[in-house]
Amino acid sequence: MATVPGTDGRKMSKSYDNVLPIFAPSKQLRKRVMSIITDSRPPEQPKDPDTCNLFNVYRLLATPEETQAMRQRYLQGGFGYGEVKQAIFEALERTFGESRARYDAYIQDRAALEQMLAHGAAKARAIGAPLLSRMRRAVGMRRPLSQ
Repeated sequence: MATVPGTDGRKMSKSYDNVLPIFAPSKQLRKRVMSIITDSRPPEQPKDPDTCNLFNVYRLLATPEETQAMRQRYLQGGFGYGEVKQAIFEALERTFGESRARYDAYIQDRAALEQMLAHGAAKARAIGAPLLSRMRRAVGMRRPLSQ
């Protein structure tokens, strides 16, 4: 089973406190990315992408072409982990930046958020209540739904 690697190399989990908070402000997200644990190999030494926590995070965010290019850099050596961390941060920004901006807008306007949630709940009730009534009748439960 595939798992998403956390900042400490174990599987990503809130209980391990090793997550990358994609909806956190950019500065905080960058700080978490830069704190991902690495080994102490010098920049000039080739590295194994298949066992590297950074590479495993990067390949989840990057295109296949970017992943292949990064794999080649790992195998050749001559770069530091800081470059990979920066690439991860940029990929996170590219992937989640727009969603983070929308999230921030919703959080800043609580009234609009509550209105959207109420609208969604009303829409779900309008669809779900008749269905539940039909299901209750089908299984012999004649009690009406409480609203």
